[in-house]
Amino acid sequence: MYWDFDRLAPPIYRLRGQRIGVRQMNQATAEMYYAEGLAALGVLEQALAGRDWLVGDGPTIADIDVYGVLDYAEAGGFDVAPFANVAAFMKRAQALPGFGRPLDLIPKENRKG
Repeated sequence: MYWDFDRLAPPIYRLRGQRIGVRQMNQATAEMYYAEGLAALGVLEQALAGRDWLVGDGPTIADIDVYGVLDYAEAGGFDVAPFANVAAFMKRAQALPGFGRPLDLIPKENRKG
């Protein structure tokens, strides 16, 4: 989960923030975050190669945490489709009993984007 906080979440959340108008940055900074996000997705792609979940044979808090960030990838300008293992992981997470998207858990009046 520390990897997620350090490598995956920052570029996705920062670029999402820029796209919804709550964060400003110049083009060079946006490009840097985009490159960092692609690199993190590549690391995750490799970590999921040959496995359904990040740790062990079933979903753990690590999977739920990482999915929570990935749910915002598209809003940050990232397409996960080229990362087949990541895309499949997301579908498995969405199929879990009780699944809900992060924004569905936030009261509508408190949502941005």
